[in-house]
Amino acid sequence: MKTALGIVAIILLIAAAVVHFGYLKGWFQDRDKMALFKMLRVVSEEVDREAPAFDKFLDAFPPPHGITSASVSGIDTSARMAQGTQLLNATFAYVVDGKLTQSVCELAELRSWATKDNTGWWSFGLMIAGIVLSVFSFLLKLFRSPSN
Repeated sequence: MKTALGIVAIILLIAAAVVHFGYLKGWFQDRDKMALFKMLRVVSEEVDREAPAFDKFLDAFPPPHGITSASVSGIDTSARMAQGTQLLNATFAYVVDGKLTQSVCELAELRSWATKDNTGWWSFGLMIAGIVLSVFSFLLKLFRSPSN
């Protein structure tokens, strides 16, 4: 049993490392949300409802009071550029009946939404479980070792 606990602990720690590596590499990010983020960051005209993750965007950033999600036809970007083409900041508003609503989010909020996932917490949980099992296995060996 002591050896089995140690093996399970090592497996959990390796799994935590692999999951965290995947998290850092972006393997678990929502590709549709990232596609919409890149589209809104680059495109200067309206992005329509057929864009990937449009409904997820609507859920994360609801339209202003008095506007229904069904009446939104697109997302428009108002960008501030530095010299050249470097994007300093942007705000995003919905298009309803050809008119812009008030801003619903800024570039930093959009980036945070697009890149957010819970995989980091999974790797942390696996790591804690592996450490706890390692300590428990060590304590079992320490207190149950055969007496000479």
